[in-house]
Amino acid sequence: MSSSSSISRNVVAALALVTQATARLALDSSSNVAVYWGQNSINQASGPNAQQRLVDYCANTNIDVIPLAFLYEMTTGTGGEPVINFANQASDCQIFAGTNLLDCPTIGADITTCQQQYGKTILLSIGGATYTEGGFTSSAQAVSMADHLWELFGPVAGGTPTTTSTSSESSLSTTTTTTSSTSSTSSTTSALSTPTSTSSPFTSSSGFISSTSRSGKTTSEPSTSTSLSTLLLTRTVPVTTFSTRLTTLFFTATLTSIPSSIFASPTTTTTPSPLLNDTLTLPSYVNSTFTNATISNTTITNSTINNSIITNSTINNSVFINSTITNSIFINSTIINPQILDSTLAKRQSAVLRLFGSAAIDGFDLDIETVATNMVPFAQRLRELMDADTSKQRYLTAAPQCVYPDVANSALLSSTVHLDAIFVQFYNNPCGVQAFVPGAATQEAFNFAAWDTWAKTVSANPAIKVLLGVPGGPSAAGLGYVDASTLAGIISYCKGFSSFGGVMMWDASQALANGGFLADVKSALVGSATKMMIRGMSWR
Repeated sequence: MSSSSSISRNVVAALALVTQATARLALDSSSNVAVYWGQNSINQASGPNAQQRLVDYCANTNIDVIPLAFLYEMTTGTGGEPVINFANQASDCQIFAGTNLLDCPTIGADITTCQQQYGKTILLSIGGATYTEGGFTSSAQAVSMADHLWELFGPVAGGTPTTTSTSSESSLSTTTTTTSSTSSTSSTTSALSTPTSTSSPFTSSSGFISSTSRSGKTTSEPSTSTSLSTLLLTRTVPVTTFSTRLTTLFFTATLTSIPSSIFASPTTTTTPSPLLNDTLTLPSYVNSTFTNATISNTTITNSTINNSIITNSTINNSVFINSTITNSIFINSTIINPQILDSTLAKRQSAVLRLFGSAAIDGFDLDIETVATNMVPFAQRLRELMDADTSKQRYLTAAPQCVYPDVANSALLSSTVHLDAIFVQFYNNPCGVQAFVPGAATQEAFNFAAWDTWAKTVSANPAIKVLLGVPGGPSAAGLGYVDASTLAGIISYCKGFSSFGGVMMWDASQALANGGFLADVKSALVGSATKMMIRGMSWR
């Protein structure tokens, strides 16, 4: 018959296997362990204690949640793209051209392995101590950035994306543009051809070119004609399946002189139109036939679209293209949009630079440590986008300082935004774990009780989990580190609050270099469950 000690060891081993099989952010549990990764706060460039690859920490059965730290610029990054820093792990990354955004396929592969093989919850943490942008200038800007981050880090729509900023695909299908010339006594315009792909989200567009009469013509001309020097293209683009940020639109106009006589009947030509550079999801091809015209330039580039954003609504973008012509004529022109097939929907990723490739994070963490405006509409939009994705559960968390109320997050924490958990930083403040008084029923400085009250009476989610944030090692914070034995007593106290959801640690490099600290903390969290299982086995 097994001794009680061997039973205990067997139970602990069994619990470890269960933990590995179900490791994730469990909103019905008080034994979650979240460990931040990305900043190498132990500050060692190499060696066993330096920050390792993400997947190495995912293999650790004592960790359930890993927030990636940090995305620290949203509105001021080069090229309009956010900026992320992963310390020594950025050495395997490239940088997308024209931006400071990292391109990290290795980390993307690790994220997928962490989720699928190890069952970890991977969050992207926004902010950190070096975040200084102060939020957003308006709620519209906040919502727009939330949409863009979801494009960058959420699930891929329509297939596998590219992770290069200058990609093209030669095998894409072509479409046909029909153009015609008319006599100089009339001026007409033609409507856009309807795309043949039923899956295309682009449903309508129109354009025209018109001009004044031929010099010396004696017949009367329409008085409302305008100069050929301006081509007005108005695009009405209802987007139903995805959104795209456009910065520069390129047009090519092929201009010819057919026929030579102004009295000739209108002629029609059919010309195949190759899909233009697919850095844009909605390129257009212009082919016009002119009557007896001399054209001084045939290629028009860099039309003005200053960061126009197509979102899930109808937006009209007017694009003006200027050209020069030495003779005034009447023409008829057709502008057509290429087919967008199901197989090419993912080409939106040519304009959306995905740092992690096809990997998608499990949610966002807001680690805002200075006052930032319009964070509520930003967080609310992230919540809406994640909730609309029914493929899996996604999470929105925050990481306030333990001082209550936390000024930097007061608007967010008192709003109607549904947060799943908060990782309260009980360090670097007088309210940290170092202020805990063992055996005291009422804690004067250590204020987990205040956060439990917030969770139940103020939070938009009364079932929110509050995680006890601690330094993972002696040098991880200026104030607040306690050893595992002391922390076990604090954990026992916090378990008396129903909102308690586990422990958060800063950071992975510190925790793993700190001997058995991580394992001891996990043991303290699951200890009561172990004891119950041991008692049950002994009783039998």
